[in-house]
Amino acid sequence: MAAFIDLPVKVIFGRNKEDNIGAEVKYFGGSKVLLVYNLRFNQATGVTEKIRRSLEIFGIESVDFAKEFGKNPRVDVIREGIEFARQNYVDFILALGSSHTVNLAKTIALGVANSVDIKEIFTSNRAYKESLPVGVILTMPGNGVESTGKVYLYENDSDNLLKGSALTNSAYTPRFMILNPEIMNTSSIYTYSSCVYMLGQLIAKYLTSTEYVELLERDTEAIMNIVLSKMRILRNDPANYAAKANLMWAGVLAYNSALDEKIDDCALFSMEKAIRECFDCSPGESLALVMPAWFDYLKEKHLLRVAQFANRVLNIPFNFSDPMSTASLGIYRLKQILKECGLPSCIADMGGDGRSIQSIISHIAFRKDGTIGTFELLDRTACEVILSSLLIKESSSIN
Repeated sequence: MAAFIDLPVKVIFGRNKEDNIGAEVKYFGGSKVLLVYNLRFNQATGVTEKIRRSLEIFGIESVDFAKEFGKNPRVDVIREGIEFARQNYVDFILALGSSHTVNLAKTIALGVANSVDIKEIFTSNRAYKESLPVGVILTMPGNGVESTGKVYLYENDSDNLLKGSALTNSAYTPRFMILNPEIMNTSSIYTYSSCVYMLGQLIAKYLTSTEYVELLERDTEAIMNIVLSKMRILRNDPANYAAKANLMWAGVLAYNSALDEKIDDCALFSMEKAIRECFDCSPGESLALVMPAWFDYLKEKHLLRVAQFANRVLNIPFNFSDPMSTASLGIYRLKQILKECGLPSCIADMGGDGRSIQSIISHIAFRKDGTIGTFELLDRTACEVILSSLLIKESSSIN
């Protein structure tokens, strides 16, 4: 693998690449850095000290914004970070950690650069294009926020449920991100959650109505196969450098490649977002819950497509006389891989029950015609069928 390639964000890949963080920050004009990280991050790696030493070599000051925050940092944490950054007159934001940390850093950068409250930025019709420059040292596979102009704001609604808002602007894209597989955290469910979110992005591109994309289709299948196989390797061998390297690089390709030319099917992520808002879980956890059920629903109308996914991605032998068995075995294997990685497989795993279904439905953003999706249109009834299947708890394992 090359040390770096040029995408919307500069990607710097390899062992000990964080040792040169001072040079990168200097190049992009930073003179005083706000280092943002989660206190849950494993300090034993010594990464924060390496970062400070590298910044000092290049004459760059730094201050830490280190907090304990959950999977979806709320507005109050963001406001605290904005105020802290302003008080310390920083001109560069550096995120160390998962995509949740990166998103927090990007919202702080956005808030510092503009004179209005962060909620006003997300709710106003005005496009705010100012942001402090952001750099990223990723410690888990990404979910796209670290390499694109996307940024999210989370708060609780009147029912104390999670509510998310999103903005996209090229001005919010980080200047660089460093990927060192050696410091990838494999001890957390967040690692597998990040992998599943990546998988979901690829599946949304794979199940597309876009024509003449056979080469991109094969590329997508290869990346999905790698993601699932390396997840299983890490489950048994958390220190496996090759598995971590491939997963980190897959994250780059999943969000920044020719695959983006394909039209996404939004239904999967519409349901994922609704589940996440109801249970305040990570995007990967909500995707792990709904993805197999969505496939199970699709196989009735798109049997050969789902069977192809089972064959090419999950290595299920294609039964030409009974493609339904191929599709069903593929969905079963997908469920078990996700379950064995500690991800939820039924509503009960999220602390919910039958009453949760209508709550989730109420959070789905249906279009005016009452549907979501493009590859297969889903109405409210279809969503209820898919989500109701999540009430069933299965138990077993595969090899």
